[in-house]
Amino acid sequence: MIQKIAYLIDSSASYHEDPENDIYMMPLSIININVQPERIYQAGINMDLDTLANELAKGHKFKTGLVAIDKVMKKVEELLKTYDRVIGIPIDSQMSGTYNTWKIIENELGVDKFYVVDCKDVEYSIVWTLQDIKDHVAKHGFDEAKINALVKENNQKKGGTIVVNDVSQLIAGGRLKGFKAMIVKTLKLKILIKLLPADGHLEYFDKKRDATSAHERMVNYLDEKINWRKNGIKRAIIVSTIRNEKQNQKILNEFKKILPENLDIICRPMSSIIAVHTGLDAYGIYLEAN
Repeated sequence: MIQKIAYLIDSSASYHEDPENDIYMMPLSIININVQPERIYQAGINMDLDTLANELAKGHKFKTGLVAIDKVMKKVEELLKTYDRVIGIPIDSQMSGTYNTWKIIENELGVDKFYVVDCKDVEYSIVWTLQDIKDHVAKHGFDEAKINALVKENNQKKGGTIVVNDVSQLIAGGRLKGFKAMIVKTLKLKILIKLLPADGHLEYFDKKRDATSAHERMVNYLDEKINWRKNGIKRAIIVSTIRNEKQNQKILNEFKKILPENLDIICRPMSSIIAVHTGLDAYGIYLEAN
């Protein structure tokens, strides 16, 4: 008998609820710490990039938080009234405690009802993982070990790099400190950050003075890690916190010049949950090799 399966993501995937395709979303929290009591926003619901920009312009500071475990439990139990099983694909376990929270619910309900995948990923690449799992289950049925193996294999082929042009939010959040922070801000250097699902770590890897050298370093770094030049590119996406469409189109065109000809590159807004940390002058390129 074919099972009816729902897929549960969180707002770090920068994707909305899509019931027609069995996709549901739990919003992570963005917390304004400048007001008392603290005001809690739901990323992807009442906090998008425009709202974040308006609040940052007022000098407000934010931190991010998990969804309360009881709210996740309620959501899963509601879905199980309609579906036979729920597969959860939350934000990278190295970046958030969301995965561990969802695993508590998995242990409570049983893997036959709620199965949580540690995708070690973030942004729209989570939706890529979801689609790969969905296709696999449709062809082969549900098998926990085979799904884990599929995700692990695909993670070796994926990687993202982000350029942060304005480091103010990195400094405000304590991710860039001391003399290094002073030098970077004074010289207006572009900070480059990597995320490789093979290890799940979001880390600084380089800095550049101009966009052209930053873009070349970003795609070359990904080639070093996932060999896209040798194996070709299966999927490509740019995620951006920049709200000016002409500027985003310029960024897209510049990457098209240094990536294979006729490559289809999607361009989407970066999730507000990640933008809290990168600031609103940042964007990334994410590639999956064949």
